[in-house]
Amino acid sequence: MNIRKAKENDKKDLVEVTRYSWDDDYIPEVFDDWVKEKNGNFYVIEEKNKVIGCGRMKEIKPGIFWLEGLRVHKNFRNKGYARKLTEFFLKLAGEKGYKKIMFSTYFENVESRHIMENYGFVVFSKYKWLYFNEKKYNELSDENFKIAEDFEKIKNYIFNSIEYKYFNYISFAWTFIEFDVELLKYIFDRKEIFIKESEGEIETLVILSEYLQKNNTLSISFISGDIETALDFSIYQYLKKEKSYLNIMIPEELHIKNKFLNKGFLEEDNEKTNVLLYVLE
Repeated sequence: MNIRKAKENDKKDLVEVTRYSWDDDYIPEVFDDWVKEKNGNFYVIEEKNKVIGCGRMKEIKPGIFWLEGLRVHKNFRNKGYARKLTEFFLKLAGEKGYKKIMFSTYFENVESRHIMENYGFVVFSKYKWLYFNEKKYNELSDENFKIAEDFEKIKNYIFNSIEYKYFNYISFAWTFIEFDVELLKYIFDRKEIFIKESEGEIETLVILSEYLQKNNTLSISFISGDIETALDFSIYQYLKKEKSYLNIMIPEELHIKNKFLNKGFLEEDNEKTNVLLYVLE
C-alpha cells in the first residue's frame, strides 16, 4: 500500500474508482485542476501499483483545512484503505499546524461518518440540501435586482440580519466556509451579491456564487428578505448562465424549505436535514 501525490496519468484509474461512488461524481471534472494546483494536497492510494482511491485536502483559510473527495474503489472497500487515507490526511494537517479540519457529507454515508467520528470529528451543523434543475420557468424576471456596489452597506445589512445567525457558515456547493468580513469582501469583489432596494434601503439580498462549484452548479449561498422574489431572480440567473443545477443548503434552524419547494426545488429525501458538516479541532 502506498499513498502519493496524484499525477496526470492517474485520471483513467480514478474515473474507474468514481464510477461506483456517487451519481455524477465530480472528481473527473475537477481532476485536471486539482493535479495542477500549486501546493495542492491531492493524493491517491495504491495497492500493488494500482490506484484504488484518492482524497484531497485544501487550506481554505489560514489553519482551516477542508477535506473532500475521499474515494475507494468498490472492490477495495471495508479493507481499511479509507482509514489509511484518513490517517494520512490527519497527519498531514498536523504537520501544517491545523486549527480545524472540516468536511461535509450526505447523511446516508454512514460508513464514512463512522470512520471520521472514530478519529474525533463531530457534527458541527446540519443542513437541508435542495436543488433546482428545470430548464423552463414561468416567473422569469430580474425584479429590479442589481449587483451590490456599496460594501459597507452590504456588510451592515448582512451582519445585522436575522438570517446571518443561521448562515454563520455558508456553502459553495458542498464546501462550507465561515462567513466573516474577509469572505464577504471576496464574494463582493466577485460581483456575486445581488440586491433589490426600496427607497434606498436594501429590501432583499441574495448571494449567487460560482466559487468552488462542481458539475456546472450555481449556489444560493445566502438569502434574506423577500424569499420568493429572490428565488425568482436566482432561477432567472441560473437559466441565463445555462447552469445544470441551482443549489441551496438551508440551515437546520431556518424554516424556509417550503418556499423553495413551491418554486420547483427538489429534495433527495424526506429528512428534515440531510447534509452534515463535521469538524475536528
